[in-house]
Amino acid sequence: MRFSYKGIALLAALCGAAGGCNEPFEPTIRLAVDNNRVELPASEGMTRVMVYSTGGWSLAVDSESGGSWARIDRESGRENGDFVFEYDANGGLSRTATVRIVSGDRHCEVVMSQAAGITDPTLTVTPGSVALLSEGCPVEMALASNLGPDLQRVRCEVSYAEDSGEGWIGQVALDDESLRFTVDDNTTGAMRFATVTLWVADGDGTRYETRATVTQSDEALKLTMTPAGESHAAAAYGETFRQAFECNIPAIYGDVTFVCDYLTGAEGWLANHTVDRETGLVSVKIPANPAAPRSARFALRYDNGRGRTITTDYVTLTQEKCDIGGVDGDQMEGEKDDNEW
Repeated sequence: MRFSYKGIALLAALCGAAGGCNEPFEPTIRLAVDNNRVELPASEGMTRVMVYSTGGWSLAVDSESGGSWARIDRESGRENGDFVFEYDANGGLSRTATVRIVSGDRHCEVVMSQAAGITDPTLTVTPGSVALLSEGCPVEMALASNLGPDLQRVRCEVSYAEDSGEGWIGQVALDDESLRFTVDDNTTGAMRFATVTLWVADGDGTRYETRATVTQSDEALKLTMTPAGESHAAAAYGETFRQAFECNIPAIYGDVTFVCDYLTGAEGWLANHTVDRETGLVSVKIPANPAAPRSARFALRYDNGRGRTITTDYVTLTQEKCDIGGVDGDQMEGEKDDNEW
């Protein structure tokens, strides 16, 4: 039999290299976990994650949907170990939390994904649009949502149409019941448009949103009596007097109120009045006058609460004493009305 000295040398080299195989095995994994993504139910609970390392490690939890629902039982460990991730019940959209683990220059992550606690998420504002005049004003819209605590995650964005300028919508805020923002005066001399968008994304990146559109013209607010400066002699036995007015002020700007000054006679006899902005009529119910002749004047007023007031011309009402026997105070009120005597 012939021997190869080269083969013997190679075998000796291999045995020398493998000599360490008889020594205890030393792991060389510097940092790893047993699961990089964990699916969690909507109900509360906890789960355990294994960490493999040859040295010390630290960890922290970060949640895009708020960290209060997610907690870990430790902030550091050494070599092979574990940590417990505890989570609250989810009453809103699906959500995620990321546990970040660091060891020296190595790091890894565990994404905790919790299922949604609601179906068919809703987020709407009513009305979905508002048309304003040149004068700016605060705007409030009703907000409806079943997002529960996730309403705190909703973000607001304002976009402006081309040639509409920017920055004239501000102080955007929302709560459980309303969306609120302010609109500046329009001094551009042209119509302008903007959109306020509310949106929120769940843990999978699905986006839910609602929009409110704002249209603002360059038309000035108008509130006038027609005809202006009218004077009316009311029937002594009482009547309902109606006065026409013109008003282009949308209800979102606030109320148009009835104001009255008593000129002669007792006060308070024009207590019954209605202001109908749809028909453009103000109605005043005048009771019978059992005493001396009296007079009063009334007008309509708009006040934006920020120093801007519009008051119409006054309408003057006069009324003689009722000489019909037996009349006392408002006794005849309602017996004859609408100038039908």
